[in-house]
Amino acid sequence: RGADVAYRYITKDSPHKVIGFALDKAYIKCDEFHGLPVTAFEGVENKFSPDEYHMFIPLGFDKMNHLRFEKYTQAKEKGYKFISYVHSSIPRIEEISVGETSPIAVPEEERINPKRPPLKPQDIKVELILARKWKKEDKAIKEIFREASINRVFIQYFRHGEPPTNLIIGRDVPAHIGRLAIEAAILLNGGVDTLLPEFRFFPHYIAFGSSAFDEQAEIPIMPEELDKLRDPKLSTEEFHTYYRSITGEDKELPTY
Repeated sequence: RGADVAYRYITKDSPHKVIGFALDKAYIKCDEFHGLPVTAFEGVENKFSPDEYHMFIPLGFDKMNHLRFEKYTQAKEKGYKFISYVHSSIPRIEEISVGETSPIAVPEEERINPKRPPLKPQDIKVELILARKWKKEDKAIKEIFREASINRVFIQYFRHGEPPTNLIIGRDVPAHIGRLAIEAAILLNGGVDTLLPEFRFFPHYIAFGSSAFDEQAEIPIMPEELDKLRDPKLSTEEFHTYYRSITGEDKELPTY
């Protein structure tokens, strides 16, 4: 069970890629799990070199800490380094310091029923980086969002030239507000050419025009894809499912 849960969370909610599983030889009952090879822990370093791969040690709840420490020590002796995991829903007001191979996940109830209550407009935060030509329109721009009951709007102005034509819409933002953000980006920033993956940001966050991100983190969006996101027929779930299909998050999280 521990390996299954860890696989699903790491695959869908982290920048890491799972390439195989290791299990004590006496407990191996299959050659593959989730389509990936299962290797005896006793000789795992011969198949997955510690020089190339990191390890994560998930276990069930029975004697969990004792067994994790035991396996951690054995893997450390084999030369492995480790990843840790913090679920994206955990608020990060400050940078979290997590020990090697430690998991911080969501409660069992949320694993079973991951649906969250609808996000209220007043909880949404919007950050805009605009060309300086818009500076005199500051109040009018904020009013665009206030009409949708969004009051947490922060505007900065690009020092020279035009800001990047990127956009991020957090995963809990309602579709109609996501479309409002797209229309605002088109009006104020000349369009939307790239999206930023949802998993890297707070679920209530919207931003466009930022130059704070590496180009590799920005995913190109085609005009027809943007038009589909603008379709008022899309529900919030459909909107974000399609958004994640564009960024590739529906298949595998980026590894940049």
